[in-house]
Amino acid sequence: MFKKLYLLVLVLFSVTAFAQKVDDPPTLGGLTGSVSDGAVTYEYTAFGGTDAAGTNLTGASGGDDLFESWWFFRVSGDGNETPFPDPDTATYVGDTVTLSWSDVAGRGFSAELVETVSDGGGPSGNVFSTMTITDLGGGTTVDIFVFADIDLGGSFGGDSATVSGTDFISLTDAGDTGEYRAGGANATQALAFPGLDPILSDGALDNLDNSGFPFGPGDFTGAFQWTGLTLAPEQGVTLQAAIAINEAAPVPAAPEFTTFLPDPPQVPTLSTWGLIGMALLLLVVGSLLIRRVQN
Repeated sequence: MFKKLYLLVLVLFSVTAFAQKVDDPPTLGGLTGSVSDGAVTYEYTAFGGTDAAGTNLTGASGGDDLFESWWFFRVSGDGNETPFPDPDTATYVGDTVTLSWSDVAGRGFSAELVETVSDGGGPSGNVFSTMTITDLGGGTTVDIFVFADIDLGGSFGGDSATVSGTDFISLTDAGDTGEYRAGGANATQALAFPGLDPILSDGALDNLDNSGFPFGPGDFTGAFQWTGLTLAPEQGVTLQAAIAINEAAPVPAAPEFTTFLPDPPQVPTLSTWGLIGMALLLLVVGSLLIRRVQN
């Protein structure tokens, strides 16, 4: 009897002793959604797949300050730049939205876009974007573009813009101000709506040429370009951009290259059932030893 019980407990222990505690996966909403901080809300209203995404930014002025925004890429050797496709996942938690792509359009790199909205009071506010691109093993050289259609105060006809260098655009419209920044971008451009979105989506090769400034008054669209980002196999690069309304924008960092490091091997840990199995095993072994001594 003891031998049968011993075998049963041994099987139970082998199945459960090294079971690991796994956190519940995050709850994913639909691809569209919104995040907020105080009175300021940032929202994705639509993903187009073939052009810019519909976005709203409200609570930083008297209206909706953002009509569209999105990211585009061009792998070295391509004949055109391409909008990032709809994300594989979209998570909206508190003041932060996270969009992710496991393999962007099958081109050999993954991407994660993390955007945080902040209420500056007054009203004022900003959206800070961090895009991380990671090569999947073959090495990649890519140009990245970020685009926005900004409508200060919710008015799309009276925006004026000037540029400082190639990574900092300042905007005004009546009593509202704005800043659009992209850390370390190599080029920028402004153009009246429909402007740069159809140009970046038209299937032809385009490079931003720093033209269009001073802009307006008019219906502003603007973009930035990072050129020739070369990634070794499994290397990543992080790019940052910011849109601020009625306040100074957080300063985005220049592109930062990192090397992918795999997660260290996980050390097996005993689950609750594993501990129970261990206790039963020790009980059986102890009983067998006592029987042997008594015999």
